[in-house]
Amino acid sequence: MNKFFNILSLAIIALVAIACDPVSEDERYIKTDTPSGGGGVSPDDTEVARKALVQEFTGQFCPNCPLGHEALDNIATQYGESAVIVSIHAGDMAFDDPDFGLKTADGDAYAKEWGIQQYPSAIVNRKNVMPDRSQWQGAVFTALSSSTEVKIELEAQQQDGKINITSNLSATKSAVSAKYQLWIVEDGIQTLQQDGEEYIMDYTHNHVYRASANGIGGETVNIPAKETMALQHTINKDSRWNADNLKVVAFVYTTNDVLQAEEIKISK
Repeated sequence: MNKFFNILSLAIIALVAIACDPVSEDERYIKTDTPSGGGGVSPDDTEVARKALVQEFTGQFCPNCPLGHEALDNIATQYGESAVIVSIHAGDMAFDDPDFGLKTADGDAYAKEWGIQQYPSAIVNRKNVMPDRSQWQGAVFTALSSSTEVKIELEAQQQDGKINITSNLSATKSAVSAKYQLWIVEDGIQTLQQDGEEYIMDYTHNHVYRASANGIGGETVNIPAKETMALQHTINKDSRWNADNLKVVAFVYTTNDVLQAEEIKISK
């Protein structure tokens, strides 16, 4: 613990020169109606429910980042399983200590890709970077209001220290050429978080990005029209991950859109 508090002291000093994006109390949550459509319908009357990917960039030494977590909780309450949420710890406010930190090299790479300057910020379906938390929920509403032709079905199991993932991708109307990304995400991590001027040692972090199962950018997929494409992936389970709280997040995407997202709890 002495190591931790030495690091914490240095981080507190460093924060004098660093600021999160402040948002007033009345801008934290804007309630919107749930889209009535919820997805497109293919020519064979197979409905594909549209889901939205929310990528949040956050950090443990970010005094305003718990407000971002609160905004994500509101989105999850409003949209349920239609919102697929991932919190990526990255940048100067993230903490990479092996015992207490949630920062990853992947997270820094994603933050660099998107040019993240303010924490917390979010991106919904690979559209604009939004440091303003009051915009997040409206962006999810907009994403869910559009149609999709892509369906993702997932199975994921842990066995012998590995996570085995089966993906079935299908296109209900025409062939789709895009990228496919698989992430490991963990809920219920209790560790350090700055909240305003307070440091909470047992703060509960949810939707935390842990690793990619198919590389930082994913892989190219060519999904045939009205057919199913099956993929298999395996990733080693890190000993620090809680097996009871792991999920797979999957999404098919293009440069500036997410055609479909899905998540599933990893079974044991």
